[in-house]
Amino acid sequence: MKRILLSFCLLAGLGAAQAQLNNVACPSFSGTDTEGNAWDIDDLMDDGYTIILDVFATWCGPCWSYAGTGALDKVWEELGPEGADKVIVLSIEADPSTNAADLAGTTGGTVGNWNELIHNPIIDNASIGSILSVAAYPTIYRVCPNDRKIYYMNQPGYDAMDAAIMDADCSVASDPVDGFLGGVEGALEVCGSDVAVQVTNLGSNDLTAFDIEVNALGSIQSTTPWTGTLASFESASVVVPAPFVAGSDDVSFRIVAAGDAKTGNDTYLTTMRPAPANTSMDFELEIQADQYGYEIYWQLEDESGTVVASGGNAAVGINGGGAQSITSGGYGPNSLNIESITVPGPGCYSLVMVDDWGDGICCGYGDGYYRLKDGDGNTMVEGGGFGPYGYNNVRQGMASGIDGLPAVGSMNLFPNPASSAVYLQVEGVEALHANIVITNAIGQVVEMRAEQQFVVGTNAFTFDVSELPAGLYNATITNNNGQRTVSFSVAH
Repeated sequence: MKRILLSFCLLAGLGAAQAQLNNVACPSFSGTDTEGNAWDIDDLMDDGYTIILDVFATWCGPCWSYAGTGALDKVWEELGPEGADKVIVLSIEADPSTNAADLAGTTGGTVGNWNELIHNPIIDNASIGSILSVAAYPTIYRVCPNDRKIYYMNQPGYDAMDAAIMDADCSVASDPVDGFLGGVEGALEVCGSDVAVQVTNLGSNDLTAFDIEVNALGSIQSTTPWTGTLASFESASVVVPAPFVAGSDDVSFRIVAAGDAKTGNDTYLTTMRPAPANTSMDFELEIQADQYGYEIYWQLEDESGTVVASGGNAAVGINGGGAQSITSGGYGPNSLNIESITVPGPGCYSLVMVDDWGDGICCGYGDGYYRLKDGDGNTMVEGGGFGPYGYNNVRQGMASGIDGLPAVGSMNLFPNPASSAVYLQVEGVEALHANIVITNAIGQVVEMRAEQQFVVGTNAFTFDVSELPAGLYNATITNNNGQRTVSFSVAH
């Protein structure tokens, strides 16, 4: 929770007398960044980019604190050329008395190495600061390509910038069809039958139909069609089947829309893992606050969204992430807090961490963290640098890898050993969808059939094992409610 308190470094001889630009035509300027790349504000607007300008000085402590919040990094990463490709972030060092050595943090005229702290382009050009009528550092501007105006932003967090950038009154849709898959909503621990992803229409036409493909363990596990109407720059939450993951595995979510020629922002890649399980009903949440413990709130929800436990500062609440409105209450500064939690029964539970300031609890103002532990004191999930919100899923009940999928009755596999084909017979107690995974003795997946439908009664499956090396194998039926495994061997 880095505390910049909207502090500024005033320029000598100007103070607050020189008004910042706001809601006026953006003046023309150009410059070359520290990597030798040329940037021209008019060309960027012509190309349809929204531009975020961060004007700073190397000696400015509040500038360093604001850059350290990571808000600009996240905009550059998620909305810049390697993400949605809608935004350019330019940091402009505008003090004429500083130089490249100050940017590198090797002189007395700096607070650190800016080249390491800032990941978007840096332009060292004092004349641009004059053109932009900068009276204090840092000054954050948004430049909109549709009206070609510049707007003062007052040190915004990521959410505020994201909303301003994606505002249809600012952005320009340069392609008729352009679907953007922004990421997974919520936790990256898989627990339950589905997950939600966010889709935004960055095109000029209404987006009325698309598919979401989920790819994990080297194959497309599901394809979910969506129909409706998404106007330009509108977003929707799309629920898709949760991927099957065996450990910490790469998972990609991809939007496929007819006529979408801009494919660079169609895919979101992340790492997901099965939710860790606690065989006890008792959990322990350990929270090490940083200097601003009063900004922390948390709650644990069951699968229906019912809150089963909560703590921290209730004045922040579940909707208070990034609000920057709280000054007291809750946990003390740098305090260690132990919360005991007892859940009502087996199932999936979601831990939601909330930070009023919007920059998590690690690490610029104390080494804050949270750790959710099981009944034996083992850490299940942990974090600290989570921004306005942090999400984790855990499970109470059968652990992954233990024989426990109540919807499945008996499992029989024959012949055993097998040489050419093996037949799996499953008696379904309830109808369900699950993956069937064949793994070898060291856990490598040799075949997977995703989203198989099981009916009540007998279900039969055949697997070709003629090309498999001789040895021991496991056949596992799994979904996010548990798994059942039977072993067999291949002999030629």
